[in-house]
Order: sequence, then C-alpha cells, then structure tokens
Amino acid sequence: MARPREFEETSVLEKAMEVFWKRGYRATSIEDLVAVTGLKKGSLYAAFHDKDTLFKRTLEHYEQTMGPALPSSEDPIADLRIFFDQLVRTSLARNRSGWGCFLMNTSMELEGRNDDLAIFVRCRLKAIEACFSSLLSEADRLGHLKDAVDIKKGAQVLLGAAFSIRGLSRSQKDRQLLNSIVDGAFYYIT
Repeated sequence: MARPREFEETSVLEKAMEVFWKRGYRATSIEDLVAVTGLKKGSLYAAFHDKDTLFKRTLEHYEQTMGPALPSSEDPIADLRIFFDQLVRTSLARNRSGWGCFLMNTSMELEGRNDDLAIFVRCRLKAIEACFSSLLSEADRLGHLKDAVDIKKGAQVLLGAAFSIRGLSRSQKDRQLLNSIVDGAFYYIT
C-alpha cells in the first residue's frame, strides 16, 4: 500500500521554482532540489518522476501565481493596460527583484534546443501570444485598434513588451523606462 504524501505540493513547487528561477535549469541539480525542498530524493522522484517534470510544474506554477492576471471586462484594451501596469509594478517589487522573468530566462537558456523542455517553453510563449491575439481581435471588433494594425504583429509587440519589462527590470529599476515600453506597445496598436 502506497504511503500518503507527507508534504504540501504547492510549497515544494514554490521552493523548487525559486531555485530554478535563480540558477536556471542546467545549473540546478537534483541535490539542490532535495536541499531546498527538504524532501528525500526518493520522495521527489515519486512525486514528480524526474527533473524535467518538476521543472515544467514549476513553470506552470509560475504562470499561475507570479504574473499579473489578465482582467476580463468589456474593454480588452483597458484590460491589457491594467495587465501591463500590474506587470511593471510587480517587476519593480522588492520581492524577487532582479530575477527577471522565469519563463523568459528559461527560453533564453534553452534556445536552440529541440527537446521536450524547450518545446514546452515555446508552447507557453505561443499561448501567451495567443491570449494577446484574442484580446486584440476583440478590440479590433469593437473598433478600438488602429485601422491598419496586424493582429498577429500586435500580439507579438505585446509579448515583446512584456518580456522586455521583465528582462530590463533585472537591472533597470526605472519605472519611467518600463512605462515607456508599455506606451510604445500601445502606441503601435491604438
């Protein structure tokens, strides 16, 4: 009979996420994960199977808990503006300041690789772009976009702005600079 888990999974994901986020996938060993989570190696493998699976789970946890949520109202442009305002605010917050974006850091670390992990990260980025594209399509339907805006390019501009904000916030604690990135993206689409 299997023993019940004796740990809180969310807490383990949070601790593992932080070590992966700070050190990167390659530089984080199973021993690092054992040390930070307090789990024995066997328990870690029983719960998450392998390092790749745990890493994917921490990226999912990051997306669910760390980034600002996209609000949902009748005005997709206002929702996007709120999202980006929150993104700037959370990027400049003291907690985890200088870490950048976990997803972007991972994307850069795994660039050029064609394994399951790199593909998983690319899929996450495409999902974010698709979310932006959906909001822009709705904004276009409502007549809130410039006439000649290409929805796909607009979504890519927003994706680039989001990751620029996260990336620059690692070394530039300049709210005006980050807000200028947001303003530039919105200038392109509205």
